[in-house]
Amino acid sequence: MRSGFWQNQIGARQQRNDGTIDKVLTFEPDRVALHGYAHMPWVSRRQKLIDEDALPDDMTRYTLTALAAEKFTGAEMTPIRSP
Repeated sequence: MRSGFWQNQIGARQQRNDGTIDKVLTFEPDRVALHGYAHMPWVSRRQKLIDEDALPDDMTRYTLTALAAEKFTGAEMTPIRSP
């Protein structure tokens, strides 16, 4: 059930991501770091306030990250991967 819900939400989330990425690209940055959110409530107390059921599942997170990476590479930015 959770997975289906988030699959329906990818479009709306991607629109927000696209808008943010477009704003970032207007600054013509030399480099951008693309990181995912790490939910670790045992490390950061304030994260205990976030309902874990409200967070996207792993596949949704992967999809959104891949789409963001494609948008940056489409803007002629070269990905640099950690060893």
